[in-house]
Parts: sequence; C-alpha cells; structure tokens
Amino acid sequence: MSRSFTVRPANAKQQRPGMEGTSPGRGGGRGRGRGATGNQGPSYRDIDLGQGARPRDRTTVAGGTGQKDATGQTEGNDKAIPEERFKRGDGYTLVVPNEKKRQSVLKQGQKELEAYQKHKESRRPANFSYVGTVGGPNVPEDEVRRQQEQENRRQRMGMKDKREQYRQTQKQQEDKQIQMKKDYYRGQAQKKEVRQKKENKEREKRLAEDHRQKNQAFLDKLEAQQKRGRPRAGVKSTAGDRHDSKEVVEEEQEEEGFEEEENPLAELRDLYPNYDVQMLSEILQSADGDLDEAIALLRV
Repeated sequence: MSRSFTVRPANAKQQRPGMEGTSPGRGGGRGRGRGATGNQGPSYRDIDLGQGARPRDRTTVAGGTGQKDATGQTEGNDKAIPEERFKRGDGYTLVVPNEKKRQSVLKQGQKELEAYQKHKESRRPANFSYVGTVGGPNVPEDEVRRQQEQENRRQRMGMKDKREQYRQTQKQQEDKQIQMKKDYYRGQAQKKEVRQKKENKEREKRLAEDHRQKNQAFLDKLEAQQKRGRPRAGVKSTAGDRHDSKEVVEEEQEEEGFEEEENPLAELRDLYPNYDVQMLSEILQSADGDLDEAIALLRV
C-alpha cells in the first residue's frame, strides 16, 4: 500500500500577531510519528484569503522545533525582515526598502568614487607647453602649405585625367560599335543593290527576248500574208500573170490617199521603201500611231 504524508501544525494555539483569522505555521513532519522533533521540514504561513495577498517572508524552524517568538522572528535568526516593513493592501504587498542597507551601499559607492578620482589624479601627466607647427621643427610652415597645395592640385589633375580617359575609352567603344553596325548594314545594302541589278538585267533580258519573239512572229505573219496576197502594183509576178489596169490604178490611189491622210505612214514609207505600205500601216497601228516605236520594231 502507498504511504500517505500529512502536514500538521506544531502548535495549533500559536498565532502570529496581526494575522488574525489565519492558520498558524505548520510543521513539516512527515511519516507516522506526529511528535517527531528531528528531520522536520520548514513551516509556512497560510495565505490570507480575505486579503488576497501572499506573505513574502518564509520563516524556517529554529533547531527543528518549528517554534516562533512573539516578535515574528525565528529563533536563532536575527536578520529576519521585521513585520513593520510590510504594507499590505487589496491585492498587493509593499516591502519598504531597508534604509540602513541603502545608506551602506551609498557610502560604499562614494568611497569607490573618491578612490577612482584619487587614482586618476595620480596618473595625470605633468603640465607641458609646446606650440607645434604643421611640418614639424625641421620644415617651415609655408613650405608644408605649398607642398600640400601641390599635392592637392596633382590629385585633382589626376582625377580629371582619369575621368577624361574613361570618357574617351567609352566613346571609342561606342564609335567602334556604331562603325561595325554601319559596315554591316552597308554590306547588306550593297548585296541588295547587286542582287537588284542582276534581277533587273535578267528581267530586261527576258523582256527583250519576248519582245523580239513577238516582233519576229508579227513580221513573219506579215510576210506570210504578203506572200499569199497580190503583188505590188507595177511589178510582174513570177508566173507572168498581169492584173487589170483598173485594179492597179485603184491600188495606186489608195497608196496616195494613205500618204495624204497619214503623215507618219508616209515618213515610215520614206524611211523603209522596201516594205509594203500595208505592212507598214499594220506596224504603225500595232504601235498605236507612234512613229518611234514603229521604227524600233522594224529595227529589231
């Protein structure tokens, strides 16, 4: 079976002054022996439920008896906190500081501060007077100032040169990139121009060939029509046939009428007398009456 432990008060009639209505301090005896005086635990005061505050001082049992004296101090403990230092209120307990201890701490701090001041005074160097110069005792101040000005000017010029060199480098890189782009696009334009020229030449060649073929076909057609038609007036045929004089006269009159009405045809006939008037008229009609184009067709 399990052993039960109980805490019972050492003296039920003993109460702390000023703590009416509260339980007395309890002895810390354990085990089955209630009257055992040795090996007893500490005694604690009960919490005042009416006030709602818990006392801060926990007294120990003096000599293992758990007895307290009438002044609120434990037997054999002279440094316990007196009861007058506690100020209790609703929900709190105020502990007044120990003025004696406070004065002792302040006094100790003042002593240490005075000791530190004495130590600092003893370590202070002796008085001395020296009027220093910029360059020291060996170099005059004017010379030092002049050297500083030269150094500052040299640094400014160096920074300026570095900035200028950086700008030039950046500009050279940008110019190089721009020139590369120009060369690239110039090459592309030249290639395009050469390609266009080649295409134009091929196109002109095809057009000239087509034009020549059409002109040749047209001339062949005219020649075939001329061969199938009647011979020119005043010219005998190979077979020796003669045409009527009336037809010859009408043909001559038609030729004269063409010469009178159409001057370009007359000019074209004067330029090419070996061609038939009807063929020249058809060529001129195919050229829409343009004499130059008709001449170009006949020259092909």
